[in-house]
Amino acid sequence: MPQYPKQTITPDANLQLRDVGSVARRLGVSTKSVRRAIAAGDLTAHRLGRLLRVADSDLEAYLARRRIGG
Repeated sequence: MPQYPKQTITPDANLQLRDVGSVARRLGVSTKSVRRAIAAGDLTAHRLGRLLRVADSDLEAYLARRRIGG
């Protein structure tokens, strides 16, 4: 079994993570559409084991990049 170096991660107390279903409901789209956006690299996600989570800040940035008009 490979040995991986220990990494110290400082948790961000303000980091709010949503599951794919929650993101889909917020955007009014299917979970498949959210997963496609993640796979395409348009929406940043965090993989925690087998789970995908999207930070609120990443979701807001995604929405801001898609804003049309003023």
